Amino acid sequence: MRDGRTEDLVGLGLLPTLVKAPRGWLIAHQDGFRYVIAVMDGAVADYNLAVQTRAGGIVSAQVYRPPAPMEHHYSRLAAMLEGYFQTGIPPWPMEQNVLTAELMGRFDALRRV
Repeated sequence: MRDGRTEDLVGLGLLPTLVKAPRGWLIAHQDGFRYVIAVMDGAVADYNLAVQTRAGGIVSAQVYRPPAPMEHHYSRLAAMLEGYFQTGIPPWPMEQNVLTAELMGRFDALRRV
């Protein structure tokens, strides 16, 4: 957290000392699409994403989350909602809404367990 350079947290054996309560979910869809959400509070503050393609390659990205007071977690979402209310044109396909609602429902059910 003191500098923004990437580190091999796994290879250096730092994760067990940084992450006190790791948790994750494996979500599989009937069409074969699978994904994992891993929450490792204490290790990284940004959103990190890695995707394995059907060909076996891996594509990864990091979404930088600046520290307070410069963070704008919902600014882009607010702009998309404003555009929707002004034009009536949804910013994404209806199928994506259904997928998001299903995902949120699963998380809610897990939280109650």
